Amino acid sequence: MKKIVTLILAFVICFALVSCGSPSPTDVTDSFLKAVKAQDAEEMAKVYAGDDFKVLDDDGEEKEVLGALEKSIMTKFFDFEYKIANEKIDGDKAKVDVTFKTYKMGNAFTAFIGEYFSQALGLAFSGASDKQVEELAETLFTEQLDKLTKKDYTKTVSVSLEKVDDQWKISELDEESDVLNAMSGGLIEAINNTSNAFNDAE
Repeated sequence: MKKIVTLILAFVICFALVSCGSPSPTDVTDSFLKAVKAQDAEEMAKVYAGDDFKVLDDDGEEKEVLGALEKSIMTKFFDFEYKIANEKIDGDKAKVDVTFKTYKMGNAFTAFIGEYFSQALGLAFSGASDKQVEELAETLFTEQLDKLTKKDYTKTVSVSLEKVDDQWKISELDEESDVLNAMSGGLIEAINNTSNAFNDAE
């Protein structure tokens, strides 16, 4: 009987040690995305391998005064949903798949660009100031964003992680990463496509 009890205790201790180990890549990705949604810079920093991942001001607080456009962008950007699957570990590197579901911000930007240039040209010829043209852009983009009421953009991307001091962390994301593009409902892709179109036209 003693031997059985000893084996059971050993099993329990072993299980507890495994359970209490460092968070898995899936857990870390979940913590990171929850922190992004909550705009919690401190929590993001704990699980991010890059030097910085700013979604807030340096003091960790939102700006006291936000324009209508900024409010619309932030409201839509941080309201994404996600599902994590397919964790794969290879030594000190790991990947997980994340399926984002959010608003089609990329479509809103494309629609805004078309409407903006059709109106801005007329304003320019009428002698409008730079400020008036800028205000037109902010108004039109805000209107397009405010039309987005359904989360009908879905995209699955791969999130990379790496071990830092024996802890899993999200690998640094560049400004044009697939992750940020999916998180923003295709906004980065739409901006890049527009920029490339202008460059080709020059």
